[in-house]
Amino acid sequence: MKISIILLLSCFLAYIPGVLSASCQYMAPQSPAITTVSFGQLIIAADLPIGSIIHQQDFNTQGPSALVAICDAPQAVSWGNSQFNRLSTGGNSTYDSGIAGIGIRFMFNKQANITASLPYLDNHLSRCKKRIHAFAYCINSFKTITIQLIKTASNTGSGKIADIQLIDASINHLSVIRYQLSNTRIISPSCILSPNHITVRMGKVNARYFNGIGSYSPALSFKLSLQCSNINSLSLIFRGNRASDSTIFELNRHHHRAEGIGLVINHQGKRININQAVRVNRLADTLLHSEYFSAQYIQYAPVIKPGRANLTVTLQLLYP
Repeated sequence: MKISIILLLSCFLAYIPGVLSASCQYMAPQSPAITTVSFGQLIIAADLPIGSIIHQQDFNTQGPSALVAICDAPQAVSWGNSQFNRLSTGGNSTYDSGIAGIGIRFMFNKQANITASLPYLDNHLSRCKKRIHAFAYCINSFKTITIQLIKTASNTGSGKIADIQLIDASINHLSVIRYQLSNTRIISPSCILSPNHITVRMGKVNARYFNGIGSYSPALSFKLSLQCSNINSLSLIFRGNRASDSTIFELNRHHHRAEGIGLVINHQGKRININQAVRVNRLADTLLHSEYFSAQYIQYAPVIKPGRANLTVTLQLLYP
C-alpha cells in the first residue's frame, strides 16, 4: 500500500504541470500586429490647467479579425512593456514623454474614465468566432485602448517625443499587438521679460513743469526686452492703481509722497490704459524682441505737493 500511494502521488504531481502550462504560437505574418500612433504637432496653451488632456486617440480592435495566436488553453492578455518611464508624480498610470510637463496615459475603460497602471491584466479575452481552434485569438479579441497625452506641470517644454514603443499586448508572454509612437512634436509657446525686473530712473523733476491739470514733465524712453519662442501674437498688461482717469497711474503710497502728480506710460504715441491689454506688433522670427515705451509725470489735481514720485508696475504677458 505504501508503494502504490507513492506511485499515485508521483503520477499526480507529474500531471499538474502539463495541465497548468499552456503554449501559444504566432500566426505569421499577422503577429505581432504593429500600429503606428502619431499625434502630429501639438501646441500647448500656457493657461491649460494641469491634468488636462492635450490630445487622445482611441484604437478600436473590433475591426479586422486576422488570426494572431493559437493557444492550447484559455488565456488572459497582459498590457505593458512601455519603453517610456513611469513618472514619479501623477500616480502609477502616468508615463514620462521625455518632454517637460507632458505625460502619457492609457485607458481600457474610457466610459468609466479610469486610467490603467501597467501591467494591466485583462482576463476577459474573447476567442475568435468561427474558428476550428478552441483557443484561437484574433485582433478583434482585444479591448479598445485609449492613449492620452496630458499636461503634468505648469511649465511645459518643446520638442519631439521619441519614436519608441508605447505599449503592447501579450498572450502567455507572446507579444501580439504593439503600439509604436511616431511623428509627435510638442510646441510650448513661451515669453519672458529679460531681465524680469526693470528700473526706469526718472531722476529729479523740476516742479516748474507742472502749471495746471494736464501739464507734464519731459518723457523718458525705455524698452522692454522679451525672450519669446513659438509665439505669433503678444499683448502686455501694465497693472497698477489709477490716480484719476484710466491712463494715469497712482504713485506708490508713502508719507513723503508727491501729491497731485501721477505717471503715464506711452506706447506708439498713445497713452496706455491701466490694466488693459496693449497689443505688440507681430513678433519677428527671433528669440529676442524689444518693445519701446516712454514714461512721464502728469499733473491731475489743481494743487501739487513735491515729494517722492516712485511707482511700481506689474507687467503681465498674454499669448496663446
